[in-house]
Amino acid sequence: MLAAGVDMKVVSAELGHARYSFTADVYTSVVPQVAVAAAEATTAITSRRARQA
Repeated sequence: MLAAGVDMKVVSAELGHARYSFTADVYTSVVPQVAVAAAEATTAITSRRARQA
């Protein structure tokens, strides 16, 4: 779900985890492409804002 872009809170609820932090701690370290996607999305929006300024 994370690799598909589903919000962490939704993933946590679907898995039945009592704490959002547990889901974040366990699954973000297992799914490195989520971190790559986040970095690419941040770079894309930062670059776009720089061009507009």
